Amino acid sequence: FFFQAEDGIRDAQESRGLGDVYKRQEQNLDYNYLRPPKSVLQIKHDERYIKHGQGKKSIRKIFHGVEYDDFEKQMLEDLKQAIVRENVPMPTNIRWTDADILRFYYASHFVQPKSIELLRLFYDFITSETNFKLTEEALQFIKRGVIYQYGRDKQFRPNIYIHPYKINLKTDNIDAFINALLVILDTAQRYQFFPGYVENWNIIIETNDAGFFSFPVTILQRVIGATQNSYPSTLHRLYLLNPSFSLKTAWSIVKKMLDPETADKIQFLRKSDFDVMYDSIPKDQLEQRWGGNVPNLETFWPIPYTLNEPSWNPEEEKKKMPQQLSKDAAEQHQRRIQMQEQQESQQKLQQQEKEKQLKIQQEKELKAQQETKKKKVERKEAEKKKKKKKKK
Repeated sequence: FFFQAEDGIRDAQESRGLGDVYKRQEQNLDYNYLRPPKSVLQIKHDERYIKHGQGKKSIRKIFHGVEYDDFEKQMLEDLKQAIVRENVPMPTNIRWTDADILRFYYASHFVQPKSIELLRLFYDFITSETNFKLTEEALQFIKRGVIYQYGRDKQFRPNIYIHPYKINLKTDNIDAFINALLVILDTAQRYQFFPGYVENWNIIIETNDAGFFSFPVTILQRVIGATQNSYPSTLHRLYLLNPSFSLKTAWSIVKKMLDPETADKIQFLRKSDFDVMYDSIPKDQLEQRWGGNVPNLETFWPIPYTLNEPSWNPEEEKKKMPQQLSKDAAEQHQRRIQMQEQQESQQKLQQQEKEKQLKIQQEKELKAQQETKKKKVERKEAEKKKKKKKKK
């Protein structure tokens, strides 16, 4: 069933790390207006939100600018060695960080072969020339309101909406729909995330009272398949709104088979239950159709900026704290910057050491091959001399 929704569904300064790759939307739009406001630096996540659990049962939502425990550090080192050992292809235009690698390990529940498989799939994903180019056919899915991004929750996490009932499985090109999805996710990840503060999003699906058998499960499977391999550990909440009785009944059965952490991320909400959503998403960020204060949208592209504060491009004030921020927020942000720099420096040294060790190993292997070849030649010469001696 499609509710295996995340444990893997994938950072704004343009996002330190994998965000450097996503520069391929060939639209003449400047998305910097979508960046979160300066007050994003005042977000304080509790420790449980950042990471909770131990060992392979750990759950982490914030990967940047935080300290990793001993288990995570060991897992990171093991996976890095496996990447070299398994010759996993890595695009040369990616600036890897420990945070990026760790996301894939979490997505695989720390199963190394699965992590390697996800990394290979990710390589195919980002090296495609078509994934991030919004085609005209894909754009029509956004303009029709089949998929779009609007508003944020109380911690600036972007809300991404999908209306699968608007898709005609007989006439619509589902590949074009997935293209629209990837562009929406790419834009949110690049411009609306902020490392260490905003690293997750909400996905909101309007079921339109579809029954269990009429609900387009195949669409949801394509959505999950497209996201879990490329944006691991980024889902905060998945809301399915206005489910039919049969769909909600099916969920009550499936829910019992899921681990509590995954089940907690998925909320089936009828209109009478929308207060659950309002606890996280303010009404001034929701359309009236869901009890919000925003008139129902008729224009979905370009993505509207919905916050009362102006957006902020940290590149313009790199490593400078705005004066109006509290001292605690300023110190917290500075510590995260320092930690990120330390992590990147440590990773660079580790990579240099690995390259050095790899070179030494290659030289040893070459020398061993030469020795073997030399001994083989010597044996042949000895055999020739022995044969000549026998003839004499």
